[in-house]
Amino acid sequence: MESIIIFFGILVAFVVIAKIVNAIKGVKASYIDSFRLDSEEQTLFEEKEGDFYSVSKLGQAKIMSFARLKRTHAIFTSKRIIIGQKAFLSKKYMITHILYYDTTGHLGKELTEITGGLYSLGYQVFSILKDQITPEKDGNKSYLKLIPVPTTSATNVEHMRIYSDGNLTKLVEGLQV
Repeated sequence: MESIIIFFGILVAFVVIAKIVNAIKGVKASYIDSFRLDSEEQTLFEEKEGDFYSVSKLGQAKIMSFARLKRTHAIFTSKRIIIGQKAFLSKKYMITHILYYDTTGHLGKELTEITGGLYSLGYQVFSILKDQITPEKDGNKSYLKLIPVPTTSATNVEHMRIYSDGNLTKLVEGLQV
């Protein structure tokens, strides 16, 4: 019984320390509901029942299968892809990743950090090239394969996948314009 009390005490200490660090650093969770697009940015497509997975370069299984839990809300805009995951015990989608289509350097700081902005922005930032977004199949499941530009934030990321039930070929063609 004593070990259980110690275990829960350590968990509480982790939560308290995390809240203190986040308060000092100014990191706040960003939600899709309250996230504002830039003035010249347009929404091209929204996937409200998708799934997002990051496939690592090292330490991955030879055969992988990804569950379709439909927990991801992805917004494809003219400048970026905004990925939100359903927060635990919530109906809101917390932004976890933002994938920019360019490498012009306005994201310099986050792209050069191994955390990709996770501890400064509250979500990870990657840069991808539009012409390397391809529709793929995993059995009977369709997904978009996104290959990140090799930056520090993408050190151990081989590619990312956004599973969708929509017409991915049409979406990719729309992004290429």
